[in-house]
Amino acid sequence: MTDRAVRFDRPGDYLDGRFVVAEHPEEEIVTRSPADLDAVVGVHPVAVEHVEQAVAAARRAFPAWRRTPREEREALLYRYQQALRDHFEELVLAIARASPSASQRALPTSW
Repeated sequence: MTDRAVRFDRPGDYLDGRFVVAEHPEEEIVTRSPADLDAVVGVHPVAVEHVEQAVAAARRAFPAWRRTPREEREALLYRYQQALRDHFEELVLAIARASPSASQRALPTSW
């Protein structure tokens, strides 16, 4: 992985409320820059077990989410929207590294 590769603060997949690193990944997803196919811009280990765990966690969480009042769900989505705004430049940079032509499409016309 090069210095330009995307690195995350927490490695692994977010499963059931915590980040979990694949101990025995079946493979890795390697993202290369379309501008320079030799430049690795991101690497993520993949474990089938994590997919199964994520589906199980989602099934367990859904009944509680369904019972959550609409106003609370809206408030959570607005917090998510604000987090996207707060990290806008970082997100655009990550998108631009993965696909330079996409960086122009990543810029919103308005928030």
